[in-house]
Amino acid sequence: MQETNVTPIRPAGQAHGSDSAAVHQCDQCMVASLCLSRGLAPADRNAFKEVVAGSRIARRNEAISQQGQPLKTLMVVRSGSVKRVMHSPTGEQHLLSFHLPGHVIGFDAMASGTHPAMTVALETSSLCLLPVRALESLCSRNPAIQQRVMQASALCIVEGHERARLLSRRAAEQRIAGFLLLLARHQSARRLNARQFNLPMARQDIANYLCLAFETVSRVLSGLASNHVIEIQNRSLHILDPSRLADIADEPEFAGSAAMPGRAQTA
Repeated sequence: MQETNVTPIRPAGQAHGSDSAAVHQCDQCMVASLCLSRGLAPADRNAFKEVVAGSRIARRNEAISQQGQPLKTLMVVRSGSVKRVMHSPTGEQHLLSFHLPGHVIGFDAMASGTHPAMTVALETSSLCLLPVRALESLCSRNPAIQQRVMQASALCIVEGHERARLLSRRAAEQRIAGFLLLLARHQSARRLNARQFNLPMARQDIANYLCLAFETVSRVLSGLASNHVIEIQNRSLHILDPSRLADIADEPEFAGSAAMPGRAQTA
C-alpha cells in the first residue's frame, strides 16, 4: 500500500483555523439536519451547543487523530471529508471508512478509550469538537440528547454493515456501483445534487476501501463511462443512468432518478 503523506497533528488549543464562535451557530450550519442536534427542542439544542468546544480546520492530508491516541473529543464533520486508516504491525494500511458532512468520528474509540485508527483529511475540512466527558455528563442529565447520541452511534454500526455488504459482492463492478450509490444517497440526504458531485477520495483510496486493485477500480470506472452509465472527469462524477447503476449494484430498491433527485447545490 502507498504511504499516506500527513502533516503532524497540532497540540490541543493550537489547531489552525479555529472558529469557536461559528460552531455555536447550529441553526445556520449546513449539516444541521444531519447532526446530533437535529430535531431537538430549543432548550435541548441550547444545552447541546454549550458542549461544543469549538471547531478545527484540517488541511488536505493532515492527521486529525493518530492511531492509539487517547480519545478526548468526538468530531462532527461540518464540511469536507476524512478517512480512517488502520496500520497493521507489519506496516500495511487498511482503509476502514470515509466520513462525510454530518458524520460523527470517534465512537469506535469509546470502548478502549483510544483511537483504533488514524483520521486523515481528504480535503480541507471543518470539524466540530465535542469533548467526551462533557457530552457524557450532558447525556446523564438529558434523555433526549442521550437518545440522539445512541442513535448516532448505531448509525456507525449501520455504516459498517454497508461496507460489509459491498465487500460481499464478488464482482468488482457491483462493489464500485454500490459505493457510488452510497455517495449519492449521502448527497440526497444533504439536499444536494445526487447525480452530479465530486469524489473527494482518490482511486487508490477507493481501491483500498473496497479491497480491490487500483487498476481494477480504474478499469471499472472507465467501463461504466464507456457504457454511458456515468461520466467522470478527474474527480467530478455525473451519474447518467441511475437505474442502470442500481441494477449493476443489485440494488433495485434504489433505482431511478426519483430516488436520486438532481437538486441544485444550495448549501
